[in-house]
Amino acid sequence: MKRLTAQGEQNRYWEMHDVLFENSQDLSVPALKVYATKIGLKDDQFNACLESGKYAGEIQKEITDGTEAGVDGTPTFVIGLTGSGERIIGTMVSGAQPMAKFKQIIDDVLKVAEADKSKPEKRSRGKSISTTGTF
Repeated sequence: MKRLTAQGEQNRYWEMHDVLFENSQDLSVPALKVYATKIGLKDDQFNACLESGKYAGEIQKEITDGTEAGVDGTPTFVIGLTGSGERIIGTMVSGAQPMAKFKQIIDDVLKVAEADKSKPEKRSRGKSISTTGTF
């Protein structure tokens, strides 16, 4: 998604990411323009991109995909085994969580995968542990 944004076009995605995270209480268009100036984006280019809605469709698709998958906040991770079609079947972890929670979930997934390997009739070739990042 970082390439599909106005700030991404100017190679300033992460700078804008940080500013938006710090100022998440105000994401209005006027505020976005102020933030863009603050990080040194070219105002004309950013404003034209923002006002055109150039990436609105792609962004809405990301939001819809996340919502349909059960994501209701950020960050959200899905930790599990990769199934058919690279779909991850696993545990969804939402919000800031301690490392111990991630470790426990990953350990549980690895135990299931190891147990699955020991059963000849249920051998899961090609499966691997996977995580998917924030939606």
